[in-house]
Amino acid sequence: MEQNKEKPFMFQQLVLHGLLAAALLICGWWFPAKYKALHPRVLEQAGLAASAAEDTDAQKDTDKLKGFIDSQYSEKGDVSIRTLLKFGNEQVKEADDDDGQVQGKESSLKEFPSALSIFVDPALRTRYMEILAGFKEPEQNLYRLKELAPQYRSAAALVAYLDGRRKLHSDLREDLLISLKNDQTKRVKRTLHAFIILGTRLSFEQMGEITSHTSSPEALIDFAKIAKIQTILYPFNSYDVSPDGRIEANELRGFDLGKKENFSKWSGDDKIITLEEWAKIPEEHLPQIGEGEKARSGKFEDFDVRSNSISLKELKTANSPLAEETLFNKIAGKDKEISRAEWIELGFVPLDLTKFPIIYTASVWSEDPKGVADYLMLYGRRGEKWLAQTMNGPARKSGSGALKALLERQLPLTRGGPALVGVASFSYQHPTWALLVKYLLIGLGCLVIMRAWNSFFVLKAIDKESL
Repeated sequence: MEQNKEKPFMFQQLVLHGLLAAALLICGWWFPAKYKALHPRVLEQAGLAASAAEDTDAQKDTDKLKGFIDSQYSEKGDVSIRTLLKFGNEQVKEADDDDGQVQGKESSLKEFPSALSIFVDPALRTRYMEILAGFKEPEQNLYRLKELAPQYRSAAALVAYLDGRRKLHSDLREDLLISLKNDQTKRVKRTLHAFIILGTRLSFEQMGEITSHTSSPEALIDFAKIAKIQTILYPFNSYDVSPDGRIEANELRGFDLGKKENFSKWSGDDKIITLEEWAKIPEEHLPQIGEGEKARSGKFEDFDVRSNSISLKELKTANSPLAEETLFNKIAGKDKEISRAEWIELGFVPLDLTKFPIIYTASVWSEDPKGVADYLMLYGRRGEKWLAQTMNGPARKSGSGALKALLERQLPLTRGGPALVGVASFSYQHPTWALLVKYLLIGLGCLVIMRAWNSFFVLKAIDKESL
């Protein structure tokens, strides 16, 4: 009877201890401190802490990214920057829905000439070179970089023009002058190559926003690598995989028959070998495939693997961003086929078909292209997603400070969850202590569960001998 009277009381204690343990575990689990990761609410507090003044109730619901674009780039000369930033803003909004690409929208990004074109186009080069000549004394003019890298003459002119327009970071400028003075040819070439990559993809104004906030050649080179990867145009032959019933000399490259004097003997004036012409070639002149016992004369179908043109169907099969019909027709022209020459002329994938506008927007808004490049180098495609989520979530609500905090700490972004403002603020200001509190709450929860379990399920000895 005594044992039965104790059971209800002990069961009540078990329930109370269970509720306390559950509360401790839930609080610990949802505490916004993360080990080597950042909670969105913590970043939001970072954005609020970085604000110059506290937001009023009317300002709390405003779109910080849109406000930044409208306030900082409203002048007529900023139209190319504003266009790219707005496009990046739209991509950020839709990143979770369609993998960062804005579908069905016409892009006006191509309306702006590239930064490098002003020193490549003969019609513009003379005028801009005259402007360049009047910027600074010869010994200070960065155009002298061409002395170490003559093949990068246009890039050197672009660097000097950016410097003259106060669009080059002072540390980057000083580094280039030191490299020039010390004849560091390899370093200069790598840096000028980065200018070419960015100069062919961005307008002068767009590029100036990057170079004015990039303090070292290494940072600029890394950012250019990101731009190149984002807009890379894969080799023509990686898409041109449909046979067309004829063989060109480049399809026989590496064989004697592919040499000009041998190929022309059987191809005729059209410089193409058809199936009928292939059948007339003596076996001893046919290219050999395989070695030893497996060696045999090549057949027509062994080499007819290229049509020397790319169709819309081939691009769709490969899931290429160029498979968008309107863009494809613009590149291909009336014949509805992209030739090798047209492919080479294209050079790179248009910015509006890549995620580069998101990366550019993050770099300009944070004023930290190096941080963005480092983040993407560290996390790759996941980093792109976390950048977009940060800009569309905590940064859009609280300001660029949230994005700067992500880039400063170079940590992944977690999925988030509910968190009190005070707790999130504490986690941002004292990350180590916040992590300790989190683990302490989880540990206490587990301890309470163990204590309740041991208290309820007590083993009683029947007699002394059972002990």
